[in-house]
Amino acid sequence: MMRQLSVFLLSILLIQGLSQISLFSQIPNSEDYVVTHFGMEDGLPQNSINAIEQSNDGYIWIATFSGLVRFDGKNFKTFNLINTPCLISDEFYDLFISSDNSIWLLPSTMNTIVTRFKDGKCKSFKIADGIQGPLNFIESNDGSMWINTFDKSFKFNGDDLESVLPTAEGEIIKSALNSSDGSWYSLNKNLYRIFNGSPVLVYNNIPNESSAHSYVRNHPTKDRTILVGTQNKIIEYEHEGNLTQKEIYLLPYNHFLDLEVDDFNNQYAITAEGIAVKEENNFVPFEPFGKQSNIRIKSILHDNEGNYWIGTDGDGLFRFRKKFISMIDKKVGLDNEKMLSITRIDNGKMLFSTNCTGIYEWENGQATLSKVHDYLPIGCYWSVFQDSRGRMWFGSGEPYMANEYGKPVTKFGLEQGFDGYAVFAITEHSNGYVWVASSQGIYIYDGTKLIRKVTEADGLYYSDSRVMFEDDDGTMWVGTNGGLHTIKDYKVSRIPLVDESGSEFMDQPNIRTIHKDIDGIYWIGTYGDGLFRIKNEEVFRFTTEQGLFDNTSSHIIEDDEGNFWMGSNRGIHRVSRENLNKVADGEQDEIVSYSYGSVDGMNSPETNGGFQPSYIVEENGDFLLPTVAGVAKVSIKEVEVNKVPPPIYIESVRTSEGELKENKNIQLSHNEAFLEIQYSAINFTNPDKVKFRYRLEGLNDNWIEVGNRREALYSKIPPGEYKFRVIASNNDGFWNDEGASLDVIVTPPFWNTAWFYSIICLLVIGGVGLFYYRRVENLTSENERQKRFTEQLIESQESERRRIASELHDGLGQQILVIKNRLELAKKKSGNKIELEGELDEIMQSAVISISEVRSISHGLRPVHLEKFGLTEAIENLCAELQDTISIEWSYHIDDVDGAIHENKEIHFYRVIQEGVKNIIKHSSAEEASVLIKRTENTISVTIWDDGKGFDLKANGISEGLGFLGMRERIQSLGGNIDIQSVTRKGTTIKIEIPIDE
Repeated sequence: MMRQLSVFLLSILLIQGLSQISLFSQIPNSEDYVVTHFGMEDGLPQNSINAIEQSNDGYIWIATFSGLVRFDGKNFKTFNLINTPCLISDEFYDLFISSDNSIWLLPSTMNTIVTRFKDGKCKSFKIADGIQGPLNFIESNDGSMWINTFDKSFKFNGDDLESVLPTAEGEIIKSALNSSDGSWYSLNKNLYRIFNGSPVLVYNNIPNESSAHSYVRNHPTKDRTILVGTQNKIIEYEHEGNLTQKEIYLLPYNHFLDLEVDDFNNQYAITAEGIAVKEENNFVPFEPFGKQSNIRIKSILHDNEGNYWIGTDGDGLFRFRKKFISMIDKKVGLDNEKMLSITRIDNGKMLFSTNCTGIYEWENGQATLSKVHDYLPIGCYWSVFQDSRGRMWFGSGEPYMANEYGKPVTKFGLEQGFDGYAVFAITEHSNGYVWVASSQGIYIYDGTKLIRKVTEADGLYYSDSRVMFEDDDGTMWVGTNGGLHTIKDYKVSRIPLVDESGSEFMDQPNIRTIHKDIDGIYWIGTYGDGLFRIKNEEVFRFTTEQGLFDNTSSHIIEDDEGNFWMGSNRGIHRVSRENLNKVADGEQDEIVSYSYGSVDGMNSPETNGGFQPSYIVEENGDFLLPTVAGVAKVSIKEVEVNKVPPPIYIESVRTSEGELKENKNIQLSHNEAFLEIQYSAINFTNPDKVKFRYRLEGLNDNWIEVGNRREALYSKIPPGEYKFRVIASNNDGFWNDEGASLDVIVTPPFWNTAWFYSIICLLVIGGVGLFYYRRVENLTSENERQKRFTEQLIESQESERRRIASELHDGLGQQILVIKNRLELAKKKSGNKIELEGELDEIMQSAVISISEVRSISHGLRPVHLEKFGLTEAIENLCAELQDTISIEWSYHIDDVDGAIHENKEIHFYRVIQEGVKNIIKHSSAEEASVLIKRTENTISVTIWDDGKGFDLKANGISEGLGFLGMRERIQSLGGNIDIQSVTRKGTTIKIEIPIDE
């Protein structure tokens, strides 16, 4: 590949002339192509485009005087002196891209320097001092890169440029001329060829060469033929052992610079004054914007998707995409572009009804107001129909009929039986009757009079009827704004498409179109309710959830390939009937829809429907649809499916600390809160239709569907090793399943590492051992404590038995003995009444004392007040007795605690209080003491206090003596806790808390 670059600053300022538009549809022009403009508002650094090239990785690169620009179809990215300091300039006159995606740049103000830019890095090379004039960039067949100045050739060795002298040996020259391989270039009117890795001088003084420097390339279609561009002409030479001149093509401009050849082998001669394109055997001015345009063109590119890109001098960048949808609109005669019914009549003319501005006829590429309006008032006509007898029917507020096109019309009003309003559809039954669908139902005419009317009273869901279709057996299918029906012999049958059992307010769909395929399957298009299939009386519904482009289908047209073309509010879309059937039958999961709209040539993507006839199909399969901005003609044979899967690249990676320099493998800290990955898929035809899926393998292996969004956001990724993958489909649904990937490593915190786990394991093992040791120690201590408590309990019980035995023996026993002795004396004195009465008195006193002692012993075993009057009374009685019988200044306050403790456990609480006050009496030597018992909602709080001599809690045996061990055991049995605080000579405080028994 070879490219000539000129650095004459004067040539930049020359202006191209004006001439005729190309007649060939392959050559870009504004009539046959959709033109899209890109300017500074879209991200270009300036509107002057000096050169355009596409690299093998898919990007388009643009040379401007404000930097080098990379374009992926969606976004422009500019490389300049600010963000790419390795560049020596950001003013570039031209560029060349080699097969390894290196960008070779020619700065506009530095004639002797070239810059190589690759992967964000750049290196500049100075050819020599004082060299002026053109340069040639050549990539030979072996991939080596050559740069030719006015008188020297340089070869890039991978790191630097080295000067190489050409060979002029006869045998080598002959071999070079006869070879079918090898790149060409010209210097000082001499012709050179890169052969076997070296330049060979194959011809001195090229015939008819008037310039010292020329552009040379192999002919795009002819073997052993070269094209030499120079000054104002292109010369064709044949090299078959000798160099033979074949043709001379004069150019309409001077200062030839380059020759571009597109995929159709069209030749574009780029000059300093403009671009010329070869048509037949002549080069003519290339004027894609029209003959009167003053836009100056500087560069052209035909990309790998078939789009043309045209760079201009100050008017920005333009994309030319071949139309397959053309519009009939105001440009060709329509006064109103909002279209209603369209139809073709038997004289070959097409009739287009507009929104309330009358009917137009289309003939010989021009739309004119139809002559039917000589008799028919201008207005809204939702249906224009010609029956089998050539009669014309017009549906407006009322139906009209003319015996033939352009003749007087007859109105069918009330006198003729039409009592409705707004006629939306007209068709003819096979029996010759004309069916008229209106907002008030179906009216059936024999041509002169009404013979039948069908409304809701006859079984229609809804009278507002919009579309009709006759089956092979004469059954008429009727779609209304509220349901689908069949009418056979005037009997109406409803065809439910949705289940109405769930709600009394559920409406049937608004029917827009009815189509029957070759297999006898019915397809029903609706307004907003999806597409329905009726097969063997079973209904299946398709919606956007399964991949249908739009839930509105106002037209269904089937082509020869079995594709359905459907018009909707969002554009025209195409889907395979086979694909639909497989989705309905469960063999496929997704509908593959292809959509077309403004970028394909439509003035507006919104088609119009809800009336009939609503489309025209031509003999070659092309069809016409009404839209809100004219009639769209779809040339289905011209539809080109973009089968180029989009190259996918990860553009940038950003964390909370900023953008990372490397986008290959990244490592994040465990506490990194934010990760943003921006990616792109190169698509130039319709980048807004590119769809992406991504996933972070290792975190979530399911693909995430994100539509056209070009970034992935993550926060707080767990530690681990992951792979981010993104794939994409192009505008026609062809997927690049390989996609792009990025390794992501999230380092764990120190507490989530192997060495930390090892330490933890050692600590756990040590802790378990320590716990076991302490547990055994505690169990041993607890056993000892229980043993001591048991011993104390036994000792306490034995002591209590001794006390009771002593009291029974010394007290009660002695009193009973006294009573016995007194009774013996009384017996002896039974004769002496006075003495007998004295003895009886003594016996009575002894009995009283005995009773008192029995009561005292009994009370000691279990307080009688606790049994008879409850816990509160028992404690108050205990405190009152102390207040009356001891010298200590005693105070107490007892809340009502009856019922707060289970009846079987009240004795434990009582004994704790009893033991506490007993210790005060026996051991404290206190002057003052108190008992305070408070009851709250959930607890009982006890405080027993004295100002006595206190004791040392740390002294051996104290915490387990003085009855404290028994007190603790009893409190634990009540689910409470006890706290004993004492200081020598400062008294003692016992605090107890017990939960209230619920």
